[in-house]
Amino acid sequence: MTSPLPLPLQRRHYVRLTLLAAVLLLFWHRISIGATLAYTYVSFTFLPAAVLGAGDGWDLANLVRPPAHPRRTGFVANESCAALHPSPQWRFELWDTARANAFVAEHYPDLLDTYLGYGQEIQRSNVIRYLILYKMGGIYLDLDIKCKAPLDFFTTVDWISPPGLPTGINNAFMAARPGHPFLKHAIANLQRFDLNWVSLYCDGH
Repeated sequence: MTSPLPLPLQRRHYVRLTLLAAVLLLFWHRISIGATLAYTYVSFTFLPAAVLGAGDGWDLANLVRPPAHPRRTGFVANESCAALHPSPQWRFELWDTARANAFVAEHYPDLLDTYLGYGQEIQRSNVIRYLILYKMGGIYLDLDIKCKAPLDFFTTVDWISPPGLPTGINNAFMAARPGHPFLKHAIANLQRFDLNWVSLYCDGH
């Protein structure tokens, strides 16, 4: 038989359990999100996902970042894509800050405060591309992505992105149909993942 703990030790034990429960309760939001990010980081490679690979019939080398240009790198890259995709079959749209803010205000009013409240412009830049693709569909490219081949292949896919390193997706290039469930899931979790992390920023993409 085991003898009961002395009263002072019992009190310390209860105090520790109470403190642990209080910490878990206080930081549960961050703990749960941290666990989700860790799980995603470890498991993403082993889960089925629409990540563009060598077997998909389109060479990733056809999308390249051009060498640093002293003035017009983004415009040179953008023009290379426009030259391969003539109108009216293709329409190119450039989104500046004012237009992006107005788009969020019109189509995602519940997210406007979160969107405008991000501490860094890169966070809004990352999020707006999900919002636009979910609403409008199409193909998103960073301004410094240069096209070496037409992108017609991507008009037939529901959702696709190159792989990110070391894990996840690379949102410098994405193609999606309007209303895709992956984008819906990402958008639905924007406010939940809007936390002040130790790193410069973390938006879960």
